[in-house]
Amino acid sequence: MWTACESSSRGSTARAPDYSGNRGGAKWVAQRDLALSLCRDLDLVLVVDPFVTPPEPGQPVYWRLHGITGPRHTYTDDELNLVHRMLVDAADPDSAAYIMFNEMPRVGDAKRFSRILEAAGIKSPSGRVSSA
Repeated sequence: MWTACESSSRGSTARAPDYSGNRGGAKWVAQRDLALSLCRDLDLVLVVDPFVTPPEPGQPVYWRLHGITGPRHTYTDDELNLVHRMLVDAADPDSAAYIMFNEMPRVGDAKRFSRILEAAGIKSPSGRVSSA
């Protein structure tokens, strides 16, 4: 498994291995300061699954949700509400946030999450959820 830092301006990607053998294991989390430093120095965005690696407040938000129990996981409303709370705590309200649902029921989960955000007064700039 690889965790990626994706460029915020140049389209380049730097990748760092997850040495633990599982998604976001303790060894990768232990290297968080190094990853953040590299991303800062190279103008990259650290990509995390917030259920695996706690988001860093004040950093650009690009989260990939892979499913808590695996790729067939359907997020519960409570889990989606938790993502919303993590987003409010971590994100700069004046910056774009990118959240990719990367599990099989992704379209339904993304639409339900969009409704949670809209109920909280947060709307996507395009007014829609992209399923691509």
